[in-house]
Amino acid sequence: MSTDTSIMVAMALLREVESGVHDRLGNVMAVPWGTEYDPKLDRFCKEAVKQCDLAEQKAPDSEEVELQSNILKAQIYGCWVVMGPSQRGVHHKAVAAYDRALALGGDEAELRYRMALLYRTHSNKQEAIRNFERVVEIAGTDSELGIECAKERKKRNRRRVVLWPLPAMDRTVLRKSCSFGGSVMRFCLTQSSDRRSLNATMQFRHQ
Repeated sequence: MSTDTSIMVAMALLREVESGVHDRLGNVMAVPWGTEYDPKLDRFCKEAVKQCDLAEQKAPDSEEVELQSNILKAQIYGCWVVMGPSQRGVHHKAVAAYDRALALGGDEAELRYRMALLYRTHSNKQEAIRNFERVVEIAGTDSELGIECAKERKKRNRRRVVLWPLPAMDRTVLRKSCSFGGSVMRFCLTQSSDRRSLNATMQFRHQ
């Protein structure tokens, strides 16, 4: 059973980890896949996670300690670059840490925002949008965090326009594609060489 003293010791240990994370990682919540391996960062992340685990062991039934530990580990895992294919496995641990922090009653708006940044960095558009939208719901459209997340959501929802070449015998009147959901729509409007007719074609492709 955790005592007041053991909780104080554990929280002091986590404050030291937090200070190191702030100095080393700043406000960076995640790094992209393929980021160059840095042995110094690898050692820092390994030691920081070890210290978080030690804090939890010192106060095993303290939700306060476990919450703070998981918040720190989520950022560490998101920025931890290891050699080989196991990098993705390390980053998946960041999601698990965020989920645990949410289950422990952490600030949902802040945690969802951090998760959205993680998913955005790893090109998971749907999860990034889902979490940005949740932050807007919680924080409100007038809050600083809500405004920022609304902008991010709009950018992620922006449709891409792609042009395709058309046969020389036809003149292009309109040509574009729009992506939405899990599909891409291709739309072409062409005019015949004698300018007597218009031809419209539309194709759908699932991504």
